[in-house]
Amino acid sequence: MLRQFSVTTGKNKKKVLVTEAKVLGKTVCEAAWREIYNVSEKRYEECVRMLKNGKINVVHGNMLKKRASTKTERALSWMRSLFERIGDWMPHKTQVHLPTASSKKQFYHRMLKELNEELGIKPEDNKTYEYFTMIWQKHLPEFIIPKVREFVRCSICIQLREDIARTRIKTERDKLEDMLEKHLKQVEIERRLYHNKREQARRESDEVLCVIQDGMDQAKTCLPRLVECDKLTHLLARIRLHLTGSIVHTNVPGGKIVPVYLDYNNFPHDSNLSMHLLLETLVDNKARLSRKLFAQLDNCYRENKNKYMLSLGHVLVELDIFDQVDFHFMPVGHTHEDIDQLFSCISRYFKKTNIYTMPDIERIISDSYNVPVFVKHVTHVFDIKKWLSPHMSKVFKGQSQPLCFQFKKIGGKTRMHYRHYSTSAWRPAVVYAEGNVPIEESLGLICMETMPNIDDVPDYVKPCVERMEPEKLQKDIPDAYGGRIPKLEDRNWLRNFVQDVDSYGEVPASKPGTWFLSDLVQTAREKRAKESDDELPQHLQNIQARIETECADLIVGRSMKQNCNKDAVQVDNFGSLMEGMFVAVFLPHLKQRPQLGKVMKLHREEETMAIHWFSGSWTGQWKPAYLGGGRNRKENIEVVWIESALCWDFELTKGGLLPRTVLNTLRVKYNDAQNEMHENSD
Repeated sequence: MLRQFSVTTGKNKKKVLVTEAKVLGKTVCEAAWREIYNVSEKRYEECVRMLKNGKINVVHGNMLKKRASTKTERALSWMRSLFERIGDWMPHKTQVHLPTASSKKQFYHRMLKELNEELGIKPEDNKTYEYFTMIWQKHLPEFIIPKVREFVRCSICIQLREDIARTRIKTERDKLEDMLEKHLKQVEIERRLYHNKREQARRESDEVLCVIQDGMDQAKTCLPRLVECDKLTHLLARIRLHLTGSIVHTNVPGGKIVPVYLDYNNFPHDSNLSMHLLLETLVDNKARLSRKLFAQLDNCYRENKNKYMLSLGHVLVELDIFDQVDFHFMPVGHTHEDIDQLFSCISRYFKKTNIYTMPDIERIISDSYNVPVFVKHVTHVFDIKKWLSPHMSKVFKGQSQPLCFQFKKIGGKTRMHYRHYSTSAWRPAVVYAEGNVPIEESLGLICMETMPNIDDVPDYVKPCVERMEPEKLQKDIPDAYGGRIPKLEDRNWLRNFVQDVDSYGEVPASKPGTWFLSDLVQTAREKRAKESDDELPQHLQNIQARIETECADLIVGRSMKQNCNKDAVQVDNFGSLMEGMFVAVFLPHLKQRPQLGKVMKLHREEETMAIHWFSGSWTGQWKPAYLGGGRNRKENIEVVWIESALCWDFELTKGGLLPRTVLNTLRVKYNDAQNEMHENSD
């Protein structure tokens, strides 16, 4: 438009550009023209300058950019979301393997079905199958459907695929395909459970701490490691390394903390090493301890899924380090997760450069991932199996089948529940006897009959230097490699390591005064004490009460007086009252209403109980009460009659408030108790 109203004249042999701005045939000033057409002064001057330089047409900056359509973006978003949930991250490749039993056509029809059910998008409003496969290959090439799995494969998937290939009857084939689809859907649900806990740990770091731990293939971690092998060196001895990686998901930049542990294969790779490294990871991140621990572990009986790891979960809850501990395992053949993505990044760097010494390994591991990686060396391992064994239950059977284990305190005792899948019900289920009294065995399994003393530091595991094959190392390293190790300093490092290889079979001369569990218990106590001191001001407590409390019961027609409800229980024989439960009591000599505490000890023969008092108000926040201060501070515990209990077996809200239903019940109970006391006095 600017060119249409411009003329060029000559003046003193110079070209002068004269612009004439018109709107609907009328001449206006430049400012009015810019205002009418919404053109900034900077853009106007830029166009005038381009016109002076002889440019005729101005192309908008976004005109030549190719943008994906809405349908394409929708399909890519659905594909990426699903593939990341169900795919196995390969530890040695930059690939994500989708289930071998699936096909691109199955994914396409699933996309049409889910988009129609969830968003109401008709199948004809989506891209065709040919376009679906094209954008998959162009934008998501890392997600592939392998013809053959390179690792241990799921026996269910393989058996169903073979049966589908053999059958010639359509009804049988459809039934088998439905079974396979249900199996893969269940695997997807199990994977999603870990992903949800991972995201929850990043958002609510005070509520849950999520940890995943696994080991890397030892064939890829050895010294020296040469990119190109030759006939003279590929059979020579090498220093074997074992790498164990962990990812701690919490509220930090990047959302995760990544420690990596290295040992020279001189320790047995059993549950001792797994428990030691899990506890060391927790101690290194003890400032980030939360109420719950969710640990995603490899489905391996030798290292994780055994009675020792389950007993450790019991100990972590019994010592009040966590209120709840969950161990989760993926089905065999579907165990690869984001920890294997870490191993894939490390493996990719290993393939690009020759590695001669341990400093080279540390540098490559630290630079290989998208967040900082902390490399640590395993110099000793505590014999936690020996420390736990005398106190464990004598019988452990069937722990290899369930995928989910949960530990928490019920009735003052730590109990374990389990379930096959995350969609199954927790077992054992609670069974009640006469009088609404739960049967003790149905409340949960007890892994530890007694508790070991945490001040007794475990012995060390005796390293086995023979596993390192020292004779072969001393024969081949470094001289047999010749010029393949060019630097003198690298040859000297390898030579010194081989000469001192026997030192890796020694244990430390003395045990430390404390160990992992002692540090975790101390940290947990300090955190609970700090939380009890951080009481909200009264006006904020009132606001919190208004936010979190439920509305009053709605009554239509004839009202009925409710003596109890699901949130507050009262049984005349007090048989369901157990240790660890919250209880509301009525003691006439105390003016505070209500009177709340937690049952610490029951003496049924004496008909008394010891309760730890809580301080608070009807609509305010409740906190544990303490006597004294500083080093003299102790819990405010008092022994009262069991028959003084009004209600029990209820929980406070997340903000430490009484639930609305419990609040209403307590008001009725205290009013009735007060009236009964006055009638007896009259």
